[in-house]
Amino acid sequence: MIEGTSKNKPGTVTANLYVKRYPTMGSKTLARLMYAENPTTFPTLNAASCAIRTRRGAMGKDHRNQRPVERVVVESPIVDARSFVNKFQIPEGDLADFMPFVLGPDVQRLGIISDLHVPYHDPQALHVALMELRRVKIDTLLINGDLIDFHMLSRFQKDPRARDFKQERECTFLVLGAIRRALPGVRIIYKKGNHEERYDSYMAIKAPEVFKVDEFSFETLFEFPGMEIVGEKRLIVLDRLTILHGHEYTARGITEPVNPARGMFLRAKDSVLVGHWHQPSSHTEPTVRGRPITTWSTGCLCDLHPAYMPLNKWRHGFAIVIRDGGKFRVENRTIIDGALV
Repeated sequence: MIEGTSKNKPGTVTANLYVKRYPTMGSKTLARLMYAENPTTFPTLNAASCAIRTRRGAMGKDHRNQRPVERVVVESPIVDARSFVNKFQIPEGDLADFMPFVLGPDVQRLGIISDLHVPYHDPQALHVALMELRRVKIDTLLINGDLIDFHMLSRFQKDPRARDFKQERECTFLVLGAIRRALPGVRIIYKKGNHEERYDSYMAIKAPEVFKVDEFSFETLFEFPGMEIVGEKRLIVLDRLTILHGHEYTARGITEPVNPARGMFLRAKDSVLVGHWHQPSSHTEPTVRGRPITTWSTGCLCDLHPAYMPLNKWRHGFAIVIRDGGKFRVENRTIIDGALV
């Protein structure tokens, strides 16, 4: 093997594996999946897309001659709904790729925190959570939405005394720095929640032309070393467990189920973990064949008595998901008066 040849580059090797694994998947969809699962191999989505197209011989005449497409026969293939013979010349539709963000086998101990609402975070609650996540030696941290409040960009009534957008952003980086100091070397994944979407909504309405500039995107403004950002309401998948922020099922407004975990069960009908409602809860029901399905909601790490809703059912908390022999175990932890219970 000669080091440095194109055939042996990490990107080329990875593209070969994905093309063989998903022979019928569309190139654009496959590139998104490969980029999401291999962020250190491909610096941009375009790089992943070029690797797939090159592997499939779709990068022009020269590349087709160098890399002939390998024909693969697959028994009972999973058919890509968009790959069909268009007999009636139906025009292309503006369809979005909705691929999950899959947590691979390298993720064995996952810590989950959500709803810090910086700068309205509770420092003591966050400290307790980080100390416990550090003690159990998690390898990956998922910030499951609403890290930032975006108070001044909200469509709701605003407090003129509140910190402005610039101050919120600066405080957010200070919080991320503290998290990194508490958990050095841990992979950090940041899923956007409904509060992060306030930024995109604000820019799309107030400054649509500026919104198109990459330098003003959320991902650019909140880029933090070693942190991956997951947007577009994508699912995060770990084996049979699906992780959502919780707002994905609330198209307009926020519903308030009596038991958030049961409310999510009625919507998803699968094992799901969410934040969003700021309440630790769980709910289990068996399928017709006796397989238990459990849903969880986690507590928050923000002020429990904000001015707009001082009386509520909120509780501080976080979760730990541990893989164990092909299965997963969820520890839904609650913090009361600055102590784990």
